[in-house]
Amino acid sequence: MTKIDDAKTDFNGYSPSNYGDKYYGKISVKTALAKSSNTVSVKLLNYLGVLKGTDYLKQMNFDITNDDNNLSIALGCLNKGCKLTDILAGYCVFANEGYFNKPSYITKIISNNHILFEKQSITKRVFGSDTCDIINDMLYETTTSGTASRIKPKNFKVCAKTGTNGNENGNSDAYAVSYTNDYTIGVWLGNNKQLLNNT
Repeated sequence: MTKIDDAKTDFNGYSPSNYGDKYYGKISVKTALAKSSNTVSVKLLNYLGVLKGTDYLKQMNFDITNDDNNLSIALGCLNKGCKLTDILAGYCVFANEGYFNKPSYITKIISNNHILFEKQSITKRVFGSDTCDIINDMLYETTTSGTASRIKPKNFKVCAKTGTNGNENGNSDAYAVSYTNDYTIGVWLGNNKQLLNNT
């Protein structure tokens, strides 16, 4: 198994840090994801290529601009930001064997036993099912020994990922996305005024 050095790294002037400046040395990508290693995430995108990374995001309907063509997208830094529904739709792809479905708040409207509206589901493949199997296994690890271990249910398997946004003064946002084959749930904690300004 190939391991990547989780250590403070400078990428031509961009030098991301792990939470609390904690680094784990040579670790697997699975462990890096479970521990939310920022440095390994950026290294992986650097190997893959930023344009390939943004292409996958575009396929999942993220609003990507030319200003997003940099390594910080590995940590979720988008010029226009994104909504929680965008994040949920992205994770649903892994639960749905690689297929993307545009999210909708309303799936059907019925009045007097007549269907007035029904969402037409248009799906497109973004990832292969084998890739999704690998990602799902990695995100399951996050609930067993990683940053999402507190939300691990006892009687069924769930995949999850956590994330934070902040600075040296503390976190301003915290996210947690969990999913099974049937459900995807996202939780955001932060400032309501900030949320209203971004919608």
